[in-house]
Amino acid sequence: MITLCMEGRLLFEIHVDADEIYRQARQKSPNTSLSTVYRGLQFFKYLGLVEEQARILERERENIRKRLEELKK
Repeated sequence: MITLCMEGRLLFEIHVDADEIYRQARQKSPNTSLSTVYRGLQFFKYLGLVEEQARILERERENIRKRLEELKK
């Protein structure tokens, strides 16, 4: 989710991930790298312009569960 605020007012809120931003950025500027997107998002987060939302996909959650079970053995 990206929330853009200015002077304490909510301007807009959208729900996208870094990969989607990367895909859209590459359409306008093919030389854009994924690391540039992440650095930009981190800077916007530092400025308080965007918020980061933790999200674990079900497949990733299952992989983590399996790894934890293997470690217990």
